[in-house]
Amino acid sequence: MDETAGHHEYPRLYINAFGDDELIPHDRIYTVGRGSSVDLPLLDDDCVTYSRKTLQFAFSNDSWTVTNCGRYMSVSCISLAPNGRRHQMTLEPTSSLVLIATNYRFCFNIPGEIHPYDLLVRVEQQPQAESADSAAVLPKGVETLTVTELSEHDRRLAAAVLQPRLENPALPESAINTNPEAARLAGVGPKAMEHLVVDLKEQFWQFSSEFANGTNNRSERFSLFDFLLRNGLVTRNDLRLLPSYAERRRRG
Repeated sequence: MDETAGHHEYPRLYINAFGDDELIPHDRIYTVGRGSSVDLPLLDDDCVTYSRKTLQFAFSNDSWTVTNCGRYMSVSCISLAPNGRRHQMTLEPTSSLVLIATNYRFCFNIPGEIHPYDLLVRVEQQPQAESADSAAVLPKGVETLTVTELSEHDRRLAAAVLQPRLENPALPESAINTNPEAARLAGVGPKAMEHLVVDLKEQFWQFSSEFANGTNNRSERFSLFDFLLRNGLVTRNDLRLLPSYAERRRRG
């Protein structure tokens, strides 16, 4: 049996733009952008929103670095560390980021386009690097935001929508309250629930292009609130924020 199987001398970088992982060479710079002058023409050649060479990946000093080569447009990025911790970042023009997490999702927002263009990046670290600190090493100008917490107001409204599933986790994804039903539970007007859905989609669109498609169909709504539940952003404890539950506790 080959004891070296699965081991390699450097962290391997894989890029997935069209459904298949591509191993990126570590001995040269790899570029992503538009037109035939880059290694990966992710964007249409006539998409002048971004530079022809938008991102470049380079291996140096035992680590991978990605650089936003553009001068005007930022690129959104979500990183997932080995311990499951997420960071939401903005890679500003000319900024660089050392890729020490496990998975990344880079999003290019094109005006007039329904879906963002996504680039999935996976770093296969060396075995000895698996226990490295998961906190991302961020360059100057890159902002890190937590995406694992909602405001109490948003948790209250989301709990009103998810009330059936919070009370009975075995229920399917579709078993949630309508906006009018949730508004009555939360003690707010129907417009507040509509605003909540819009705000949540704007906050979490990076995680799914389905949240960014600009529609309000039932399937999208089910997926959005299921995402909150699966990621612990809303829990059964948040039911206590609902006026009806608070009143029940006072009477009980």
